[in-house]
Amino acid sequence: MKNVSIYTKKTGAGHYNVEVMEDGEILGNFDTTDMQLIDDIHEMKNDGFESELCMHDTFEEVLETVKSRL
Repeated sequence: MKNVSIYTKKTGAGHYNVEVMEDGEILGNFDTTDMQLIDDIHEMKNDGFESELCMHDTFEEVLETVKSRL
């Protein structure tokens, strides 16, 4: 299993840059204003519960969404 890391950086009011790394290499980044996605990323990164996700059912779906936006 690959080690995937997701980093979020606030760039303005409601604007975020999301960077995705896999096994220490940057896969890419994207800008978003989708707060549901940001909330789901934060829930996943903070060892939260899948039942607390806003727009996804599992953490794997969060990863798929993030990778698809690269």
